[in-house]
Amino acid sequence: MSNLSFNQAPKLLDSLSDQNKDRIAKALYLRCYEKDEIVFHQNELPDAYYTVIRGAVSIYVHEENTHPRSGKYLMQLPPGSSFGELSFNSDYKHSRRNAGVVSDGAHGQSKVQAHSHLTTSEVCQGEMDASDVAVLLLIPEKTYMEELYSRHSSKHLTKEKIAFLKSSILFSGWPMEDLVKMAYSMKKKTYERGTTIATQGEYFENVILLKSGVLSVRIRIARNGPSTKSSNCNENEIKVDIAELKENDIFGLVEVIENSKKMKREAFASTSIDAFVIQANTCIGLFRDQPKTFKLLQRVAQKRINWERLRKDYALKFFSSMPLTLPKNAAKISNYHMSDLAILSERDLKLRERKQKVLNRTIRQIRLLQRSEGSCLRVQLESLCKEAINLSMELNDKVKHQHASSVLKALN
Repeated sequence: MSNLSFNQAPKLLDSLSDQNKDRIAKALYLRCYEKDEIVFHQNELPDAYYTVIRGAVSIYVHEENTHPRSGKYLMQLPPGSSFGELSFNSDYKHSRRNAGVVSDGAHGQSKVQAHSHLTTSEVCQGEMDASDVAVLLLIPEKTYMEELYSRHSSKHLTKEKIAFLKSSILFSGWPMEDLVKMAYSMKKKTYERGTTIATQGEYFENVILLKSGVLSVRIRIARNGPSTKSSNCNENEIKVDIAELKENDIFGLVEVIENSKKMKREAFASTSIDAFVIQANTCIGLFRDQPKTFKLLQRVAQKRINWERLRKDYALKFFSSMPLTLPKNAAKISNYHMSDLAILSERDLKLRERKQKVLNRTIRQIRLLQRSEGSCLRVQLESLCKEAINLSMELNDKVKHQHASSVLKALN
């Protein structure tokens, strides 16, 4: 075996006590996978936590009982990468694998370092040919849960990311493989109140997806005519408030749509903010792979541009006599915010309104049937709950989804 395995294995055990390391070391084992050999299928129950010691593996979303390579390729994991932890849950009711993994073999690592003992006191280090296999280190499920699960909270964050994306009208219709790809690209970040998140004129690097908190957007513009110095702005500059973005909104959207290289607006945290950050180039690629979502974003971006133009004109004409702060009804009149009104067409809004009426009627029927008894009514109640759950997920109605889910759980 290559020295690589012995050099990398300890990295898995960083920050653990000697006792933890001893227990893990006694349970872990190495396994070789030939090129194209399946590590595990999608929809299998988890058995271990894996680390690539040598070679590489690829992740695919595929149909059950077919070879992973017949599905959609997501990414390749090189040596040092770990995977398989996302299916483990703290209550030991583990989720099934949401993707399949296949060995890419040695992946170009045709030779490995080897030690040969020539005498009892002499060691010769050289190279030896290696077969086309990927070498993985496996920590069994029981050991992983006892020793490592609590230390991998950041990795289990992927589940939280996917749930966050599903709660948005933009991403709720995405296939699971694309949600996983997006989630892997997102990093969670917290901004303290008053933090400058983006500066106008600087290089556009990240798109911000707001999980909670309030992000204020404003634009600096040069003003005409005589200037008055202010502690809050430069002599020939006006700061114009544009919008306050909140939960499930996106900052950097206009720059993405316009493929801008620099920030055309600035942002700061009006409150403490929890957000997910994704690199602009990655975000652009993911959005362009979703034509329907990209079309919706173009609609929102144009409405934001129109509102900004209106605010600029207002500031240039009335900066000396009227406040530049946002009017109280700005959210209602601007459509700047990420909402059904800003995203959907009139036709889509009418369809959504009809579905909301169906959902409300279904919930009323569920409440009426809860007071009745009988096996036939029980079957009808179960059917109504499932219908309500599907509709509430589509409409992102969390209250009605929780009610229907609790009733269905009680029936089972």
